Amino acid sequence: NLLTSNPQLAATFSTKEQLVPLFKCFSVPVASESKIPQLCLSVLSQLTAYAPCVEAMVADRASVLLLLQMLHGSRSCREAALHVLYALASTPELAWVAAKHGGVVYILELLLPLQ
Repeated sequence: NLLTSNPQLAATFSTKEQLVPLFKCFSVPVASESKIPQLCLSVLSQLTAYAPCVEAMVADRASVLLLLQMLHGSRSCREAALHVLYALASTPELAWVAAKHGGVVYILELLLPLQ
């Protein structure tokens, strides 16, 4: 993996604008049929090891909301989305999005049985 072998490459994704293409991959119409979302989540997960990248991820609240919504998407993406959200959990931006958009409900619906 390029990010693990060359940590300086993570600096490329240290601004919100540079992360937008990764988040846009989740809204591609064929995304549900491909491994593109899983690959993007894998990259985002690795980027959470770098503080500037975390700051860039939470700078766009719509992207954080998109991660919460991914919890109800493909089962194959759920674990990776949770990993990224866990890495962002200490940020006030994630707390704000979770409070405003019912992020707790997203997570509780996953943990609690429907019946």
